[in-house]
Amino acid sequence: MSKKVISGISLVLLLTITISYVNGTEVETVTVEPEDFAVFKLFLEKRQKFKGSLTIVAGNEIDFWIVAPTAEDYVVEFHNVNHEAEFEFVTKESGTYLCVFRNLFSSSAIIELSYDLYNPIEIKIDFFTLILIFIGVVATIIIVIWWKS
Repeated sequence: MSKKVISGISLVLLLTITISYVNGTEVETVTVEPEDFAVFKLFLEKRQKFKGSLTIVAGNEIDFWIVAPTAEDYVVEFHNVNHEAEFEFVTKESGTYLCVFRNLFSSSAIIELSYDLYNPIEIKIDFFTLILIFIGVVATIIIVIWWKS
């Protein structure tokens, strides 16, 4: 095989792994009425990385927290956010996470929640598949060495 073909195959494999790891940025706009709460629900898989930020587009400061599916734990908790906040966490369980916004003021607040989700990379290989991969790698090395000599 030529170097161009091998480089092309390597690039495609690398892009496939990268694309399957990152989902892309999502942006949600949430309006919180005066002296009220707003809840945004989000289903996340176990061991998924959530990297987010919130920006107050209009209104005063807010309180913000994310509640785990079991409702026993605040994953993120901010009080008195007056402009923006950044946060990230890795989920401990699959389920619906609640993003809760509280507006304590007498005017509405508009918040933009931006986030990226990173999927966990899990490699589940049984012993037989591992042996086949090993044989394939060894055979490739032998062919490359033989080809160059």
